[in-house]
Amino acid sequence: MRAAGPPSEPRPFVSLLEALATVLLLLVPVSFLVFGLQAAYGTSRLTFELAPDAPAELALPRLPPVGEPQTRTPEVRLERADDVVRLVVPEVPAPDVDPVTDRVRAWAREAGTEVTDRSIATDTDLEALVLRHGTRMFALQAGILLVYGAVVIRLRVRGAPRERRSRLPVAILLGCAAGCVAFFCTAIVGVVQTLLGVSVEEQAWVLELLGDRGALIRLLPWLVVVVPAAEEVLFRGYLFRFLLQRSWTAAAYLVSAGLFSLAHWNPSGVALYFVVGLVFAAVCHWTSRLSAAVAAHVTYNGIVILLGMLRTAVS
Repeated sequence: MRAAGPPSEPRPFVSLLEALATVLLLLVPVSFLVFGLQAAYGTSRLTFELAPDAPAELALPRLPPVGEPQTRTPEVRLERADDVVRLVVPEVPAPDVDPVTDRVRAWAREAGTEVTDRSIATDTDLEALVLRHGTRMFALQAGILLVYGAVVIRLRVRGAPRERRSRLPVAILLGCAAGCVAFFCTAIVGVVQTLLGVSVEEQAWVLELLGDRGALIRLLPWLVVVVPAAEEVLFRGYLFRFLLQRSWTAAAYLVSAGLFSLAHWNPSGVALYFVVGLVFAAVCHWTSRLSAAVAAHVTYNGIVILLGMLRTAVS
């Protein structure tokens, strides 16, 4: 009876497809996270249409406080057009929509009329979510990335031999240096893009955050340390090392950097994030330590945010 040989390694192309599917699968919980936060913490414009027999003179209702904490009284106004009377509440946090609606209906009954129709227009811009609920948002994002990344690393990535790993202090120092290199590389790419007529624009929520010093300081640990570490667990800890072990080296660099750049949802910054991803992958490869990529990412984000704060303060 022929002895069974060791299991054959999957072909590089198959491993590439597996890695892509594994990372894209993460979009499902992340999408639910974003939509759930928007539904829970977005703001809505409420419009109540009153019955045609509504009195000509109506006193505006006193609405319950809204927001977190509930200390803000929402703005209210009456609009009359084409014999239609509407009560408009321009900005109501999502959790307060039902209490405000109940109060408006009670007010209408007290005024001798009734609400015949209600329309809701929800404003779920990312800038407002980050400023108001950034801690929850980044905590959930980092939690999903860390748990998912740790599981797929445990299941599908082989650890590097101990003799190939750089010492931890050396790896961290090299990572910090790589973060500085990544920043200078992006500066060069930004200049080239500008010369080619392609403007480089920062994400809108980042600009809003830089203009709100209190929110920025509150979210600084998440933006500089926690979220970068979580991203590195997925993109370099799993994706890059998995492809490096089972597929082509070039694919490991290009695919991990490409998906990393696309994950930032900033079309004008795709080239910059791609270069940054290549530098982070290189230091991870060179040291055989994920901590080096984490140190590089933390250093890079720290430089970018520090310079952004200085630029905002000067302007």
